[in-house]
Amino acid sequence: MSAFVLAYGLTGATRQAGFTFAVARHAVGDLTNVLSLRPTRSKTDRLDSCSSRRLLEIASISGLLTEQPGPAAERLAEIRSAYEPYLHALADHLLMTVPAWVPEPGAQDNWETTAWDLTSPAPLLGPNSPFASDPCVSCFVQK
Repeated sequence: MSAFVLAYGLTGATRQAGFTFAVARHAVGDLTNVLSLRPTRSKTDRLDSCSSRRLLEIASISGLLTEQPGPAAERLAEIRSAYEPYLHALADHLLMTVPAWVPEPGAQDNWETTAWDLTSPAPLLGPNSPFASDPCVSCFVQK
């Protein structure tokens, strides 16, 4: 998601997204190096046109979109090419799938569950939690 924020210029979040991107790219780069894995291209594009439209819709609804979709889409492709080959090599090696850009409707975030507790603690955080007021969270589950 940090790549999307960086490409589309989502206000107020680009600095943190830049740091998140740098740390994540460094981590997957180091892991592939330690495991002697070569970066690989995916056979499918995990950000298909439907998912891309959905992300743009969410950003627009939230009032966060600051860049024009055309140039930003090109920038997103460039940013993704800087880390996704490493991510795919690592996922293949670990027999995992790289998650989709847009979760299925009703999907829970990873932080919401553990192996021992399948219910989300989000309601316990109350109406002032970022999860109660974040427009993007509700956008993901509307359709």
